Amino acid sequence: YLGDPRAARPLARALRDPDVYVRRRAASALVTTPAAGVVKELTQAALHDKDATVRRNAVEALGWVGSPDVVPTLAQATRDPSPDVRRQAAQQLGRPKAPAALDALVALFKDPNEDVRWAAVQSVAAMRDRRAAKYLVLALDDPVPQVANAAEAGLQKLGIGRQRVAGLD
Repeated sequence: YLGDPRAARPLARALRDPDVYVRRRAASALVTTPAAGVVKELTQAALHDKDATVRRNAVEALGWVGSPDVVPTLAQATRDPSPDVRRQAAQQLGRPKAPAALDALVALFKDPNEDVRWAAVQSVAAMRDRRAAKYLVLALDDPVPQVANAAEAGLQKLGIGRQRVAGLD
């Protein structure tokens, strides 16, 4: 957890350990370790590990790599069966601010899990990409207030929405 890049390679090897708890700890530690040199191993864990916690942590670690090169893996993780993995992928797709992430995030606006939708709308809003405006407008109709509010905040960041005043709308 000290962020020493020399730890990345041994932690990446631990991602293949037969013990799920070792893999979980390794993936978790790679979140705080410069992991640009072990993207291949993180990708394998993020997309193929049997344990959802390992996949979620690997997705988070990939997001912190911050390179547009990880966007295809993160986009693929948005289709994971676990809502925790999909939510984390949505959060991390907003990090590199890569235009290619927009399609994967917008697809999550229809996710059955409200936390996944919320994370996706927040990431799209943070991108401040004008192409996202039409999708944020559609997300205003989400039945979950926190999702609709995140869409409204995103439109405000784009200079499109206006802030509502309670009792006056």
